[in-house]
Amino acid sequence: MDTEKVLADLNRRFAAPLPEFYKRRIIFWKDEDREFEDKLDEIVLANAKMVVLTGNNNFAIKKLLTVDDTVSNFLVYVPFSYSDNLENDWLLNLELYSEEFYADLNSIWMDEMGLPVSPILRSSVRGYHKFFNNKERRAKFSNVNRNIATAPQLHLAVLTVICGEKEVTPNAIIRAVLAAGLDTESNPIYRDIVNFNATKAFWSLVGKTTGYQSDEPNLSDLASHILLTALTRTIREDKISVLDSLFLFPIRVSFFALIQSGYFHPKQKKV
Repeated sequence: MDTEKVLADLNRRFAAPLPEFYKRRIIFWKDEDREFEDKLDEIVLANAKMVVLTGNNNFAIKKLLTVDDTVSNFLVYVPFSYSDNLENDWLLNLELYSEEFYADLNSIWMDEMGLPVSPILRSSVRGYHKFFNNKERRAKFSNVNRNIATAPQLHLAVLTVICGEKEVTPNAIIRAVLAAGLDTESNPIYRDIVNFNATKAFWSLVGKTTGYQSDEPNLSDLASHILLTALTRTIREDKISVLDSLFLFPIRVSFFALIQSGYFHPKQKKV
């Protein structure tokens, strides 16, 4: 977003009617990545004053806003975040009844995809910068956006798009990944998961859905885990007691074939 667009948006915000009982408007401009720090001289507001937080002038700014000038509109430029330690945010009480403004690329994407602006979601979107830096993927993400409000929901939607699925469920994601092959190096979907920095989210999803946990997780062991778990629920214990690690490879091969064919009935009666 260029400086002219930022200036136009800010002037529009300050020109808007005030909420009921408000006598002035204070807007906190959050720019954690300092994308506009060297362009502040170009920001000349028509109906507001601008102050810049440096990390060392918090008391002076608070005194200005709450004692020295309680009438003027103010734009407070904040080039850092106190999200990890709110106790150091001397202006928190002012922020709670003021407005926020973001002008970074992540915020533009979030607005485009209908995501609410929150510190947690902003952090998650930033972590998927490479994924969202593509208009087609953002469009697909928007299509599976079901009122996303939390980081886990966002991870699930990202994985759904990577897997090319329409059903936003853990089972659909795991099924799609396994159906693409059990070799992590040649599995195209898993390579995209790695490429788009979604590996941690995927294995966390797998653990919560299937119970599979490993310090060095891999798709072959995951397939074995799922099939053996299904066998314990569909076959009597005395029938599967003979299985050991010698049979894990053919089990994985069989499981892969079943996944690809779409034929799998985990709820059939025990035999």
